[in-house]
Amino acid sequence: MKIVKFYKNTVDNTHCLQACIKMLLSFYFPKRKFEDSKIDQKTLQEGGHTWFPPAVCWLDELGLKTLLFCKASSFNYKFFANDREKYLKQKWPKERYQKEKDNGAFKNIDQVQNASKIMVSKKLWIPKRLNDDELSKKIEDDQTLAIGKTIHQWLSGIYTDGSPHYVLIQKRYSPTQWKVHDPGLPPLENRKVPVTINGHSIFGDILVVCGPRKSCRTERF
Repeated sequence: MKIVKFYKNTVDNTHCLQACIKMLLSFYFPKRKFEDSKIDQKTLQEGGHTWFPPAVCWLDELGLKTLLFCKASSFNYKFFANDREKYLKQKWPKERYQKEKDNGAFKNIDQVQNASKIMVSKKLWIPKRLNDDELSKKIEDDQTLAIGKTIHQWLSGIYTDGSPHYVLIQKRYSPTQWKVHDPGLPPLENRKVPVTINGHSIFGDILVVCGPRKSCRTERF
């Protein structure tokens, strides 16, 4: 049975991914203390938008078997690693590009691009969507956890354009629900959220960690 310590987002609502990373670290390294400032540094969080690649690379450096599942058609990290903003301008509508820029998404773009290059070269990015049954099977293992990227409003069953959000996925609670730690805001421990919304998975990008590499079987991935 998995027992995962719960951590909350910050009051400015900018650290949902960092809270999930802290949960992972407390689970896999229960005797080590990771300061919030260290987690921010390693995930390139400076009070705004956070990208997945720096966190993926850091968890890999710590010796954890870590993979990021994301369809290339949704976001091609190889193209981003090579062309950066040129790719983003081609990928996103002009309005979204400007919105992301205004929200601080490009604040650490050089480091994010470098992390993406490392992630791609080490094959830590799997250019496919992890469907719900595949994810469910993986996290049946007591040593496997995942972080899912979603839209905050979807967790409440509201299908709308909204704010990107990260939660720690613990298990498939029922055929129609996941059990997650939602760092918030508002923070909700052991929250039950729908598996699908409007006919598709509630999660897009999914970071899967099965534990220390030396104890992970290859077939788990």
